[in-house]
Amino acid sequence: LDTHSASTAHLLQIIPGLIVIIAGATLCVRPKPRSVTSPPISFVVAGALGGFLGGMFSIPGPPVIYHFYIQPIAFEQIRLTLLGIFGMAAFIRFGILSVSGSVGTDALYLGLLSLPMVALTTALFIRFPPRLTEVTMRRAAFVLLSAMGFGILATAGN
Repeated sequence: LDTHSASTAHLLQIIPGLIVIIAGATLCVRPKPRSVTSPPISFVVAGALGGFLGGMFSIPGPPVIYHFYIQPIAFEQIRLTLLGIFGMAAFIRFGILSVSGSVGTDALYLGLLSLPMVALTTALFIRFPPRLTEVTMRRAAFVLLSAMGFGILATAGN
């Protein structure tokens, strides 16, 4: 059973890596959003798949990011929605881990050190937004999504 479990775990890490790479490549080639918004159930399915991948592999983002970027929604709305979703998920995870006593002082220290950098970077991007088209920004998101997939594949053998 131990041998079978180890080989299955390896396969379970390869599958989401390949899915993320394929999704990123597909969207990089065709970065234009759909002409109409998908039905509400598709958002529920994307969220459920993100929850599944988040629980299994700690990567909840790809299905949700993919689904939002194919919608005919303004880039700013997509960005703010994803920021809200992942911010709340991180806040809830931090709360649960804090209550269970799993957050060490090192994690708190590094988190506090990162706050000024995040605030400064955010202020700079608000004041001096990148002069990129929406299609270019979508392609960049898809390239990062594909890079995440390759990162998943790279760690699958470990």
